[in-house]
Amino acid sequence: MTDGFWVQGREGLVRVSLEQISWIEAAKDYVLLHTGNRSYILRATMASIAERFPPPALLRVHRSALVRPGAVQALQTSGHVLILTDGTAVAVGPSYQRHTRDWLTGRSPT
Repeated sequence: MTDGFWVQGREGLVRVSLEQISWIEAAKDYVLLHTGNRSYILRATMASIAERFPPPALLRVHRSALVRPGAVQALQTSGHVLILTDGTAVAVGPSYQRHTRDWLTGRSPT
C-alpha cells in the first residue's frame, strides 16, 4: 500500500505524502489535496481515495470531504464544523456528524 500520491507539478511529478495532507475536497472528476502551503489537483474520485486510505488514515466527514484525523484541532458542535490545525474550517455533513464525533472522541461508531 502506498502512503501518498504522485501529482503533476510545474516541473514534473511531485510526491505528496499522506502526512502532508490536511484534507481532501471533491471537485467533479478530480480531488483537491490540501496541504499546509498549497493544494494539488488529482484525477480521482472520493470513493477511490476513501477505499485506498480507509480509517484511521482518512475520515469521511462530508460527501465532498475527507480529513486526516491528525490535522483536526477542534470540532465546533454548534455548526458541525471541523477546525484544522492550519485554521481551515471543514463542514461535517448531516449524515456524517455522529460517526465523526464518535471517531474523534474514541468511541466505537454505531
